[in-house]
Amino acid sequence: MIQNFDFHIHTSNSDGDYNIDEIIKKITENNIEYFAITDHDNIDSIEQLKDKKLNYITGIEFSGRFKKYNMHILGYYLDGDLSKVKLLCDKIKELRKLRLYGLLDDLNKKFNISFEQEEIDDIVSKCNTLGRPHIGKLLIKHKYVDNMNDAFLKYLNYLHTDIYYRMDARDIISAIHSAGGIVILAHPKKIEKKYNILIDEIIEDLIEIGIDGIEIYNSMHYNEDSERYLHIANKYNLYTSGGSDYHGIYSKPNVRIGYLNKEDLPIIDVQSLTFINKKTEP
Repeated sequence: MIQNFDFHIHTSNSDGDYNIDEIIKKITENNIEYFAITDHDNIDSIEQLKDKKLNYITGIEFSGRFKKYNMHILGYYLDGDLSKVKLLCDKIKELRKLRLYGLLDDLNKKFNISFEQEEIDDIVSKCNTLGRPHIGKLLIKHKYVDNMNDAFLKYLNYLHTDIYYRMDARDIISAIHSAGGIVILAHPKKIEKKYNILIDEIIEDLIEIGIDGIEIYNSMHYNEDSERYLHIANKYNLYTSGGSDYHGIYSKPNVRIGYLNKEDLPIIDVQSLTFINKKTEP
């Protein structure tokens, strides 16, 4: 069931399919009253939305790593000094660009597929958060595949480059906190599936380095997952948040805006997400 909030949405500023104005239109059409834009590793949306009269929370989704675990880290309420956040974003942007060229070179070597340099330069100039989905869109455009899922299955999963762009989770947390923000662990189910663990096994270590909360609702989660994450949040007095991880019809066609898990959730009171009350705290 669609909710009246969604605090995990991506635009074309990163790897989403729609620009800010198009996303706002979709938010309005779907009666979503409260939302956050959490583009990967950039905060362009904050500037673009600063003068709009909306129930909007500033946000970002950083690409991080802690110990052996790759993870995504959400930052909300970035309303203070953004200098450390911007510094990390600039560093990741340059590494992502170099990584994209490396992946394109590997695509050519392994599959004899290449694209016009002008086309690649256009993508690089327009996007701050380059990744495999951008190559996937080129593969779809030139009819090597029909959809993003096929792009990953046939090509993208086999591409390799030694260029690494993820930042240390502790540096990400420090940057978010320096901007007055709170730190939320994104879609914990993804970590559990990738590393065959339960998030319980590492949550205390994450809290120790500064994690403030956990995303209990997400399009990757089943009801039982959300209940388990809520239990963890209550046990450790963590903030709770929720969002779809919406990207659009090409990047994540099965993820719909405002739909927060894999099952039919009842309507949830947005105030039940404890991170929403952060601004009212003393």
